[in-house]
Amino acid sequence: MFFAPVEAVAQRADDNATTSAEDAFGSSIGNESVGLYNPYEARGFSPIDAGNVRIEGLYFDQQDELSDRLVDNTRVRVGLTTLGYLFPAPTGIVDNSLRKPGDKRVISAVAGTGVYGGPYVELDTKWPLVGDKLGLVFGAARRHEEFFDGADGDFASVGTSLRWTPSDNVEVIPFFSRFHYWNEESAPLIISGGDYVPPRGKRRSFYSQDWADNKGHSQNHGVVAKTTMGAWQFQTGLFQSRFVADQGFTELLLGVTPTGQGNRIIIARQDQRFASTSGEVRASYNFIENKRKHVFHVALRGRDVNARSGGADVKSLGPGFIGVSDQEAPLTFNYGPHDLDEVKQGTVGVGYQGIWAGVGELSAGLQRTDYKKTNVQQTPVFVRSVRQDKPWLWNASAAWFVTSQIAVYGGYTKGLEESGNAPAEATNRFAVLPAILTRQVEAGARFSLTDKLKLVTGVFDVRKPYFAFDNTRFFRELGEVQHRGLEFSLTGEVFPNFTVVLGGVLMNPRVTGEPVERGEIGRNPVGQTGRTIRASFDYKVPWVEGLSIDGLAQNIATRTASVDNRVETPGRAVLDIGARYRFEVGGNATTVRMRWYNIFNKFGYRVLGDHTFQFNQARNVSIYLATDF
Repeated sequence: MFFAPVEAVAQRADDNATTSAEDAFGSSIGNESVGLYNPYEARGFSPIDAGNVRIEGLYFDQQDELSDRLVDNTRVRVGLTTLGYLFPAPTGIVDNSLRKPGDKRVISAVAGTGVYGGPYVELDTKWPLVGDKLGLVFGAARRHEEFFDGADGDFASVGTSLRWTPSDNVEVIPFFSRFHYWNEESAPLIISGGDYVPPRGKRRSFYSQDWADNKGHSQNHGVVAKTTMGAWQFQTGLFQSRFVADQGFTELLLGVTPTGQGNRIIIARQDQRFASTSGEVRASYNFIENKRKHVFHVALRGRDVNARSGGADVKSLGPGFIGVSDQEAPLTFNYGPHDLDEVKQGTVGVGYQGIWAGVGELSAGLQRTDYKKTNVQQTPVFVRSVRQDKPWLWNASAAWFVTSQIAVYGGYTKGLEESGNAPAEATNRFAVLPAILTRQVEAGARFSLTDKLKLVTGVFDVRKPYFAFDNTRFFRELGEVQHRGLEFSLTGEVFPNFTVVLGGVLMNPRVTGEPVERGEIGRNPVGQTGRTIRASFDYKVPWVEGLSIDGLAQNIATRTASVDNRVETPGRAVLDIGARYRFEVGGNATTVRMRWYNIFNKFGYRVLGDHTFQFNQARNVSIYLATDF
């Protein structure tokens, strides 16, 4: 039997990111996340921007996030956690597992208030339609979000999927989700006018224009199919992802002085669209030779992307101060033509995975990719450019089981990745950046300290082209960036009822290239820090059945805040504390969950780019009630 029936268990009342984490490198379940990394930052880079997203292990070119109504959990895979994973990527992989129905009906309702009191409701269901052969997943959510910077917005989402298993060796999952946002405000980005961090401002004080609301939608749909035929396994994924910004605004507070005064400008855009059709077809042949298992893979991956960006208009709002609202009458904008980007990429790859019981594992892959990007820029003059690359990409990794409790590993990966878009504060704002070749070398070890406690340590060296602002604030490639670091993960039960997820990374990020040698830019990349430590815990109180206490402690070192390295934000430590109480109401599992964030109200600035800042989250409380029927 290859595709076992999914056991029906409690759905949302048991959501606990800490106790369900397999490592400390980043995972999420429901509304909770835990770990060192997340889909937007791993080893100092963004797996999302790089295009390293998977659904059920299959290649997916994501234009906007998958709905929580569809996804059961998400893991960030780096280091040892990618061992045996076909075609890993230097920036790490975001691996999404879909919700699956079991053999019994489960209906979960969640209602609560998010940070700063924004109310929300969520409904998730799993319905067996034909025993364990055919089942339905459906969910819907409505949320009014209150943001840490004083802005707010309205959001709604819906998602559904079917799981069809006509036999033990066949599984087919079609899915659909849609997400809408409207009345979404956004606070100004603060851009300092010199080599200093902006002065402290009042958080939760909205001072953008009331009429500058964002609205749009995203949609993800597709199908995953898997089957086994003797020693062969076939997997197919076909996906479409779309993000549409009907209307968007970004306000900048430029040249902010040490007194908090700056010049306000607002950037308006409309009808921006990013759509991608992507997928993978994979055939795998495996056979067992004594204590050795061999798996050979052949895979085809592809994507067809169309992006409509740019077309923005910029208006001045006059002088303003951090945290001080100064409302202007609604403006009329003259939108220009959009820039158009098209990406066509096809990849063929072969891979091998070998497992020798009690001895070790070996994994290798070779890919040939055909990449073509066409850009049409219509302002200020019409320019059409084409970039085409056909690189060979390869990866190899191995692990040796020194003892039943100790394993060591090493690996090399070369990849082709996307590099995102130019930020709003750039002169080429929102421009789609070119694809880049990346490479990574890593090594480490895993120690099973006890049956329930695991330690993973590793070193890595990741190298990519470096994109930053030049002296005209044009966002472009300026050299090469190298992130070398040491990371560790400690997860499991330290003692009965006490679970810990402790992760840390000590990193030495460096930029090289002619601009560095000429002294035009510094050696430290913008936005990077040398130390990040995150420790989560969950303690089940033994003398109060159903009660557990949890928390998160974070320590982040100074962070580079300017291309010339003359500005950095101070390091800070933040502590969150929470509790959950699980009980039954009429035989239905129910959980009350409370979380108190930044309990000491530590103030700090987040670095978004060169001299570009945003407040961190102030002290706040969230609470929700989840019931499984």
